[in-house]
This record gives sequence, structure tokens and C-alpha cells, in this order.
Amino acid sequence: MTGSPASPPARAAARRIDRRSELPFYSQLREILLDRLANEWMTGDKLPSEADLCEYYQVSRTTVRQAVDQLAHEGLIVKVKGVGAFVADRKVDATFVQRAAGFYDEMVQQGRDITSRVLAQRVVPASVREAAQLEIPIGADVVQFDRVRYVDDEPAQIVYTRLPGARFPGFVDIDMTDRSLYQVLAERYGCRPATGRRRVEARGADTTEASLLDVPEGSPVLVMQSLTRDTDQQPFEWFVAVYRGDRFQFDIELVAS
Repeated sequence: MTGSPASPPARAAARRIDRRSELPFYSQLREILLDRLANEWMTGDKLPSEADLCEYYQVSRTTVRQAVDQLAHEGLIVKVKGVGAFVADRKVDATFVQRAAGFYDEMVQQGRDITSRVLAQRVVPASVREAAQLEIPIGADVVQFDRVRYVDDEPAQIVYTRLPGARFPGFVDIDMTDRSLYQVLAERYGCRPATGRRRVEARGADTTEASLLDVPEGSPVLVMQSLTRDTDQQPFEWFVAVYRGDRFQFDIELVAS
């Protein structure tokens, strides 16, 4: 958190409450503050006090509180009792929930810096659950590929991936540090994602997850289970991914049936 903000800059001064508008004052103030959040303030910056906002925009304290409370409800700012309101860390939009795209590719499209740390990359016998998901015999070779993914140098995701070993020979010898799994599978094995099924649930982080994600134990995490099929509708990837709840939100698009 940073100290008290400076006086409103020229950009902010150019925007005032339009007292002739039919829009409520608190809605107008919210739009003004949204503009400042997008163009002026950074994560951790402290917002002007209620009194300062009242004086500068010539509105009541009730109007200011309505606007600020709405921004807090939307997760854009964090209110600390007795201290003030601060700009919240921007959550990453994970729109790949509906698309057959990988985490790496989706984050790169958003202009994020993606790095990873490989925890395990080896061949193991398929468990009952892994065999059922990948439609291979129990005990058959399966590639265990576990990583911690970092977004803008912060741990954001742990992903436990399983691939059918017979389909991807030599995968364990590939240096997968900071590489896109889907890109490697496409270029080396001619395998591309087509369809899939994903399920997301929320829970608290266990001891291992908390350590890897650098959050307190019990912190909210989003857990995604995913089975991906290729263009021939053959399952080739099953993973369980654990996301930091304070950094991610999943965008779900609704369409008519």
C-alpha cells in the first residue's frame, strides 16, 4: 500500500459531475473513478479520502460511499477499516474456460509475462483414475508433467498434467521450461486440441498448494479439472490445475441452446 495520493491531475480535473444529467451522482462518480483506476492509479495506490472526494467533486458523503462501495463490491478496490481504500490487484481473466486453448497461449494473448517451474516430468504407470480419463489400460505408461506457472513473476497456477505415454514418446526429454504445452504437442506430435470438458470448484489451499502459490494455508483457490480431446475426438490430456483465487476470475459465456 502506498501513501496519500497527490492532488487530482489535469485528466481527473477535466471530468466533473454533470448536474444536468439524469444519471445519479454516484453513478457518474463511479465512472470518473473507473477512469482514474484505468489510467492514473496503480495497484496498491491509496484513493483520496471520502472528505477529499466530497470536496473535489462537490457531492455528499453518501454519494461518495455509494460509488466507492460499488467499486469495492466489484473487486476493483479494497477498503481497509480506519485506513482507507486502495487499488486492488487486477485479476487475470481466464476466458480459455470456453475455448480449446492452453494457459500459456491465453496469457500471452493478454500481454502477460509467463514463466514456469517444472516439478515433475517423467513416465509413471497409469492409476485407475488416469486410465479412465485418458481411455488407456490401468498401468499403461502415462506422462506425469507437473508445473508451477508464474504470471508477471507471481506464482499463479499449479497444474498437474497427464498425457498417454504411448502417444508422446520422448516427451520427458524435452525442455519444457517456459514453453507452451499445446505448441510443443502440435509441432512435434501433430496433436491439436479440438474439444474438452472442464469443471471448476472453489476451496481452501492445502499446505503444499499454499507453499507453491505463496499464499497462507486455507486461502481461496479455484480448482479446474479438464479433459481435452484432439480433432479425432481422442483424449490426449487430462489435468488438474489450482489457481490463486485472488488473481483469477473465469469468464463464462452463455449462448442459446
